[in-house]
Amino acid sequence: MGLSVRYVSRLFQIDGLSFGRYVLQKRIERCGQDLVNPQFRNLRVSEIALRNGFNNFAHFSRVFRDAVGRSPTEYRTDKEISFPR
Repeated sequence: MGLSVRYVSRLFQIDGLSFGRYVLQKRIERCGQDLVNPQFRNLRVSEIALRNGFNNFAHFSRVFRDAVGRSPTEYRTDKEISFPR
């Protein structure tokens, strides 16, 4: 695209967010979507984390809880209760 790393970083700084933090946020959002998607019900939480670029389950669980307020397992269980099969 012809953009320097520095330029992209500065664009994100305008919004008060680093590029790395933005990517992490998007990966967490995608995991949240996958956790409640009936198509992925048969996948373990750790498999969903791996599918979305998290290679360390403890790290994934910690950042997911920090972002969402619940563990990935709690999030999935809460959504299953809210949306019956």
